[in-house]
Amino acid sequence: MGMDFFALCGLITEIGESLKERQIRASFTVGKTDLYLQRSPTSYVLASCLPGAGRAHLVSNAPTSDRTDWGKGRLQKAMCLSVEQMNGDRALCLRFVKQDSIGATTRSILVVEMTGRNSNVILIDEPSGKIIDCLRCITPSMSRYRQVMPGARYKPPPPQDRFDPRHDAPEAFAQALRSVPDKPLVEALSRMLMCADRSTALRIASENGLVALTPTGALEASDVEKLYRRARTLYEEIADREFPGFQSEIRNPKSEIVPSENPNLTARAFVFFDEDGILKDFTAFDPIWVPDECKRSFPTLSQAVAYFYEHKRAIQTLEQTRTSLKAALNRLIASTSKKTERLRKELNRARNADEFKRMGELLTAHLYQIRPRQEAITLSDFYDPARKVTISLDPNQTPSENAQRYFTKYRKAKRGAQTIHQLHEAAEERLTELKRYAAELSSAGDEHALETLRNRLIEAGIIRSEAKKGGHIRKEKTPQIHPRRYVTSEGWTVFVGRNDWENDLLTRRAHPEDFWFHAQGCPGSHVVLKREGRKAEPGKHTLEEAAGVAAYWSKARTSKTVPVNYTLRKYVRKPRRAKPGSVLIQREKTLFVEPKLLPQADAVSVKRET
Repeated sequence: MGMDFFALCGLITEIGESLKERQIRASFTVGKTDLYLQRSPTSYVLASCLPGAGRAHLVSNAPTSDRTDWGKGRLQKAMCLSVEQMNGDRALCLRFVKQDSIGATTRSILVVEMTGRNSNVILIDEPSGKIIDCLRCITPSMSRYRQVMPGARYKPPPPQDRFDPRHDAPEAFAQALRSVPDKPLVEALSRMLMCADRSTALRIASENGLVALTPTGALEASDVEKLYRRARTLYEEIADREFPGFQSEIRNPKSEIVPSENPNLTARAFVFFDEDGILKDFTAFDPIWVPDECKRSFPTLSQAVAYFYEHKRAIQTLEQTRTSLKAALNRLIASTSKKTERLRKELNRARNADEFKRMGELLTAHLYQIRPRQEAITLSDFYDPARKVTISLDPNQTPSENAQRYFTKYRKAKRGAQTIHQLHEAAEERLTELKRYAAELSSAGDEHALETLRNRLIEAGIIRSEAKKGGHIRKEKTPQIHPRRYVTSEGWTVFVGRNDWENDLLTRRAHPEDFWFHAQGCPGSHVVLKREGRKAEPGKHTLEEAAGVAAYWSKARTSKTVPVNYTLRKYVRKPRRAKPGSVLIQREKTLFVEPKLLPQADAVSVKRET
């Protein structure tokens, strides 16, 4: 991708002209994969071994955080003698020489291997060929062919054995094409030419008027000859123009040398996109097969490469965030779906409570007909004599115990029916909410939209916020809330939440013995009647006044009479992973009141009570 022979030669020229007879001021890594060589405050060489994105090019700035000195003894205050391509591969060699205070010199080679997922940056002692340091160590257990680690002798990556049009004979070119007669031309050229990719192959094919997808077996001998000549011409021209190399003498480290002007630095480079605007590749030449509206030019190749990889990393980060959120939502949707189905079945069983009672009554009325260790009995239903009812029995229990077992099931189902109904409704609402978030995630097209959605998911308690370094979850500052505040005629304080988030915190921070109110069966605010240290119970009038406020701040505000549930705060709980404002209540009572406000007190912040 992108880093073909033309790009390598262009980058060699740009890096060489930037470093020519200039000292390296500093050498440091950022993270585990990026090495920066500083030439001036606004000029760096970036050598990266990020898997799948290995590269070397110029940048105008470097991150200021997470810097670690690397190769300081060899590279700092060293001069670059040459920048070369290594063995016709996607690898650059930067040769350095450093002179100490007494005139002794050390020579080093910095190798940047841009070989896909195996990319690496390696510092080598030139006289001995031993590795001084590297960004990625390769141990014997990782590779039997070669090891890359400090102290080992450097061994280049295995040769690609590709065709070099500058040196290899035309017969070898024709034979290589004939060996893959079924391959499309563009694929065959990208696989056989030295440091070629799809863009290189498309350029050679299009400049010869050939269709990129033409099978190589369908080519005429004249077509093969034209392809060879064009490939050779392009490779020779770019090598002669962009790959001069240079040498330099050891200079006074304090001398200031002005770099020579090079017209090649104004040469244009390109990045291009598909019809949907998706970033595809970069090239060191104009991709004439790409429409003008789908490509962007840059004055230097380094700028094009930096733009391409920065945007590629941003896209990858975006997709990683999307994938992570999608996985979290899918897990929750699956678990909530199972929970909803389980609660539905439990609710159906709870609704059959009367059937358990009927079976208990039938067994009680026919105890004399049940034989010891009987597993089932069929009886006539005295509620419907024409109906026969088969009842399962526990053979280890007496007839009376079997009857009591069904009465116990009846009482348990009756007690649980309301709670299960509330849980089932909450689970269905949760499932609907999660599916809505999943739909929003699919349509989120940029980083801002994803980050906004992610923050909403955190606020809703659906996902957790990220951990800081060291594995500790960042402890958020306790948020302050400012609910509406009223005073009853007897001096009791009433707090009212303004939204779901504030309802959540208001209820959570209320004292367990405070009274909690909510309009029955419709959306509304959480209302808390504060005890504030009182041991006496509030009077009926006070409770009705607080209930009137709860009725007013609900969807039923326009009704003349509204049923309002109330209970102690300790009997209000929020289901796990429920959305803000969703709660389940127990031991509640109901008041029928007129929606009505009370005199408003001064607003105050609410803190957690213990």
